[in-house]
Amino acid sequence: MAEQLNISIPTLSHWECDYQEPAFKDLIMLSAFFSVTVDELLGISEGGTVSTVASMGESYTREERQLIEDFRQLNHYKQELIKNNIKAMLPAEAESEQKKNNS
Repeated sequence: MAEQLNISIPTLSHWECDYQEPAFKDLIMLSAFFSVTVDELLGISEGGTVSTVASMGESYTREERQLIEDFRQLNHYKQELIKNNIKAMLPAEAESEQKKNNS
């Protein structure tokens, strides 16, 4: 990812570990990389409400909060593997739900 964004690995690591926050120009670059708006990247909804894991914590189960904490402890490569696995499983899950609903 650092190579694709043309930034150093230590810079990316500092962002991931919350040692440093990206500059505004970096937020624009990151939003393009992830195909999201800067507002979405920052957790700001259409109404201007900031949505973060901390502010939404009440809506998560203990297990979901633990998964988030565990995920954050993984390096970027392992996080990408998990995200890709989830993306691969979602279509099959939706298809399974649709079949169940049509029965």
